[in-house]
Amino acid sequence: GTFAGEINVLKTQYDRRDLCILDVLRYGCSKGSALSRWAAHLGIPRSHVMAIGDNYNDIEMLEFAGFPFVMANASNDLKRDGWTITLDNEACGVAAAIDEVLAG
Repeated sequence: GTFAGEINVLKTQYDRRDLCILDVLRYGCSKGSALSRWAAHLGIPRSHVMAIGDNYNDIEMLEFAGFPFVMANASNDLKRDGWTITLDNEACGVAAAIDEVLAG
């Protein structure tokens, strides 16, 4: 049998660590779909949702969010998508992104 249309295969690649992970998920399952459902459940419009990512498995989540941020240590492909780039993991990039959103 074939699984076409039944699964999503998402890549997570860490070049600095020489590591690549494949996420095999049921079709329609992703960080983006989970964030969308959670925001809808809470009644939060996507324009008020923030997401911070660093890899390919974060793309759908970043596409959903009204405030998408990419870590400075993210894959270069993600940095080219026009999302705001924050500091890297070791420089408190998540905190910097939150500060930026709260500062308006």
